[in-house]
Formats: sequence, structure tokens, C-alpha cells
Amino acid sequence: TTVILSLLDESPMHGYELIRTIRERTEGIFEFGDGTIYPLLYALRDKGLVKAESEITDGGRLRKIYRLTPAGRAALKQHRSDWRVFARGMMLALKRT
Repeated sequence: TTVILSLLDESPMHGYELIRTIRERTEGIFEFGDGTIYPLLYALRDKGLVKAESEITDGGRLRKIYRLTPAGRAALKQHRSDWRVFARGMMLALKRT
């Protein structure tokens, strides 16, 4: 969820673009397929964190572009804060082993 919100904070994207961007940025460590990304996007939409807008491509195909809502930006801020605390805790714990 945090990764998706963060990417949509940078730029609106369609589902496949999110999949590709996540794969590229994480050097393949995170590999999400359609069966993962789209249910997450629908859940985020249902919570009011993203909105979907239909767009027709140059080839005449219809696709949905997802954008953050103001509630999505607020949620992202909280998610990032939570992850920073979690990451700090992990670093502190791992330093001792």
C-alpha cells in the first residue's frame, strides 16, 4: 500500500505502469502481478485514498489512471512515518546480531 501511494504521489499511473515501475525501482525484488495490484487499487479506491479516471489510449483502448486524493496524501504521510519507525527498529535490532 505504501509503495503504491508513494508512486501515485509522484505521478498518476495506470495499473501496468505501477507494476513496471515497482519492478524497475526495486530491481525485481518486488514483483507484483495483476492479481495483486488491481485488488489493492480497488481497495484504495473504495477507501477514498485514490480515484480512478478513464482514459482512451492512442490505440483506442480504455484504461484507468489512478491518482491520489487528499485523503490518500494524508494516509501516505502516516504510512511513511510508520515505516520509518519500523525501519529504525529493525536497524537497531539487527545491529545487535
